[in-house]
Amino acid sequence: MQANAPADPRDFPSPEAAGLFRAIFEQAAVGGAQIETATGRFLRVNQRYSDIVDYSREELAVLNALGRAVNATLALEETAKAALTGMLDAVHPDLAFLFLREGDWLVLREVLPLAGRLRLGVIPEHRVGKGMCGLAVREGRRLYSRDIFNDRRCAWEECQQAGLKSFAALPLRSGDQIIGVIGLASEAERDFERQAGFLETLAGQVSVVLANARLFEAAQGELAKRQRGSGPGGNPAGQPAPRGSGRNPEIGRALRRPHPPVAGLCPQTNDSAQGARSQ
Repeated sequence: MQANAPADPRDFPSPEAAGLFRAIFEQAAVGGAQIETATGRFLRVNQRYSDIVDYSREELAVLNALGRAVNATLALEETAKAALTGMLDAVHPDLAFLFLREGDWLVLREVLPLAGRLRLGVIPEHRVGKGMCGLAVREGRRLYSRDIFNDRRCAWEECQQAGLKSFAALPLRSGDQIIGVIGLASEAERDFERQAGFLETLAGQVSVVLANARLFEAAQGELAKRQRGSGPGGNPAGQPAPRGSGRNPEIGRALRRPHPPVAGLCPQTNDSAQGARSQ
């Protein structure tokens, strides 16, 4: 059910009308969500909606905000920053990392908050299969540690030297490939695994947009390479460009590729959505 009532109670004809709407909305036997048409932002959802998709109202708001933030750009650096910012807002770790895979190596793309980069110092590239992030990429599964000082999987001295205690490594999957990993760390002992389902959904949402951003970056690089190897006007020997030659099909496909919706975030839903959350 999608509610089209005013967002602000002051916009109702009377306080009684506003109260009646709230009562009906909250007690409805079907899932209901009120969404801002211009932005797709969730204004409110009822308890039935939360029960169907198996996320709290706060988690739905976070997922919605993250989706809008990371879909606002195709630039890889901006997408990486938006993704980590969304993770910080969602689960409030003390530090968040984003590594992207390049062959057998994990290359650091972003660390947030900015003060965290200073705490960690220089972070070298890491091999796939080494440390919790490397193991998460190699095995293709989420890994959690409540105490990295007593966990043999935690081989990165930078995290221990920075005074971090607990860690979560979330692999980023695109199709059958693991394209990177997000690391979440806290100074105090914390059980990140308690939010495993929610973290998996967040990581899945980030994976889609990062895969598109990497495709877009690769297409731009290929286009620039071809232009550098061409004559004046971007054509060999300065000959006139054939019609449509200025278009790059890879960039076009990246721009047109739809982003799959996260389960439970569509404006309309019903009981068939039950079990959409992966455990």
